[in-house]
Amino acid sequence: MEIFPVYVLHSGEWEENKFINFVSDCVIIESTLSYNNLVAAISEQIRIDSELNIIEINFLPNVGLPPILIYNDTGVKVYIELKKKNLNFTEYPLFVTVKEIYDNRLIATSFSCVVATSSSCLVATSSSLKTPGIIDDILNEFVEEDQVYKDKETVVSVMKNLAVRERFQFKVKRSSATRYHLMCMDDNCAWSFKSSAVFKANIFKVRSYNNNHTCGYGERYLTQRQATPGVIASIVKDKYVNPKKVYTANNIIEDIQKQHGIEVSYMKAWRAKEIAMTMIRGSPSDSYKELPKPIMVVDGSFLKAAYKGTILTACTQDGAGKILPLAYAIVDSESNKSWEWFFVQIKECKAHIQETSQAIEIYIFFALSRAYTIEKFEYHMTEMCKIDPRVQPYLFEIGYERWSRAYSKVKRSMVMTFNIAESINAANKDARELPVMRLLEYMTNLLQQWNNKNRKSVIETSTKLGEKYDKLLRENLIASEQMTVRPATEQLYTVFEGVR
Repeated sequence: MEIFPVYVLHSGEWEENKFINFVSDCVIIESTLSYNNLVAAISEQIRIDSELNIIEINFLPNVGLPPILIYNDTGVKVYIELKKKNLNFTEYPLFVTVKEIYDNRLIATSFSCVVATSSSCLVATSSSLKTPGIIDDILNEFVEEDQVYKDKETVVSVMKNLAVRERFQFKVKRSSATRYHLMCMDDNCAWSFKSSAVFKANIFKVRSYNNNHTCGYGERYLTQRQATPGVIASIVKDKYVNPKKVYTANNIIEDIQKQHGIEVSYMKAWRAKEIAMTMIRGSPSDSYKELPKPIMVVDGSFLKAAYKGTILTACTQDGAGKILPLAYAIVDSESNKSWEWFFVQIKECKAHIQETSQAIEIYIFFALSRAYTIEKFEYHMTEMCKIDPRVQPYLFEIGYERWSRAYSKVKRSMVMTFNIAESINAANKDARELPVMRLLEYMTNLLQQWNNKNRKSVIETSTKLGEKYDKLLRENLIASEQMTVRPATEQLYTVFEGVR
């Protein structure tokens, strides 16, 4: 038994005996292969769902001649005999056309592909079918065949909302990363819905949809399993746009009963309220964690000019996440006295500097805050108490977890302090070789350029937040839509990824 590597061109279309807009692949066939085995091997290699698609296989006997369709075992044997006489990999390729099945009707599908150098398909869209756009609205009210949705999660939400709105129930017949098939709760009902991933992308397409129910009304209206807290939340979430408006769980129960005829328990309504508020306003606890803290980042870098010295800098981040220099100074060396003088100058300029005691040695306090282990922290705290015993009770009352890396339980802020300091150092790296007056002029010009650039960015921004935080807010909002929070106590909550 011989085997042959075969060059496969698939998902394209014929135009005057030329196969265009194809994607390249390969398959290995045996000399005794049957037609059905050939179809199965190619379908598996190019990842075609045999339940939703069929393939047509052709080859060209010679340049200029029309293609020959392989449709049975005889066609496969003829092709294999030709291949035996020419084992060149690219000679006698197989041309594969994909056709979709719609209620026993075949529709040829041609894909317009963006082909990378590896001949892999990056984007595939059907050019012979209508393309109304990708739907991302989970409250989409009109469902029909050939619709394309952003992802499977959107399809799931749309169908659940549809079931609540039209007062029927369904059960999942098949669900995987690439398929989502539904049927009515009554096994004898004709209602059905099938969707699957489009080729290798994450987007989902409605393959078939029969919206006609042949079951009795009692089967559909008896209960409503699709009315989950997440679905109810998506229905009522607009009620929470205005923070002054009071919309309680009892209001949800009443409105869902009036609008959809569904009885909702108080606990389900309460969970729906929490989810809806999170969809609109975000998580209260997380919003506190993400607030920019009033953190000032200080650093020192040595100068390279003839008289040496050190430049001390103090920076923070503005509301748009940009670096905002606060102050800089030239000192003889990076010492306790230099830092103390620098902080006094900043304080006199009304910057936010907190001093626990004038006797605190800045180096020891920095070592305390940056210590990675409890043992290292306690060592530095002992040294601090030798200098001033009043400091330890003061810091303990504040809470070690608020400022110490070793005791920190959560991320203290979004501000990457070392990145800010290193950005300033990188910006003035070459200038540190200049004489001190030229260095100060350079720093003045640098800050003027940064401030002007940030000012222009603010003027051109149409959102209420800067680009960085507006993007982060949108991403968090999307991620939170499929989460639910259940309280265990007044302080303890459990967060589920996906509505349960």
